[in-house]
Amino acid sequence: MSTDPIIHASEVVKTYRSRDVVVEALNSVSFAVQSGEMVAVMGPSGCGKTTLLNCFQVGLDRFRGCEHRREVLRTMSDDALSEYRAKSMGFVFQAYNLLPVLTVQENVELPLILAGNSQKNSRDRQLKN
Repeated sequence: MSTDPIIHASEVVKTYRSRDVVVEALNSVSFAVQSGEMVAVMGPSGCGKTTLLNCFQVGLDRFRGCEHRREVLRTMSDDALSEYRAKSMGFVFQAYNLLPVLTVQENVELPLILAGNSQKNSRDRQLKN
């Protein structure tokens, strides 16, 4: 069994600039998550939770220092990143992003089906996790 972390952040920094205002959303954040670990990212509104998660989803830009399963996200092409996100990542943020016409199970299955898994394989995969 590998001891390499599935998620690794090393000295991640993210600064937002708007005219004369500079906001340091992440300042030298470092951590690792091992396979099988459960992690909760909690804190008050505006503290950088979504920015941190975007480090691994690569939703804002190419962050320095973020790796997922040893893939260095910063160097991936846009097509490779899109495929990677579809197959490896999933988030539900504070804003209610589930499709209201679907059941919870169907909402969970949807990205798996879009990634090319059959509905049966998607259900089997959900039940295992």
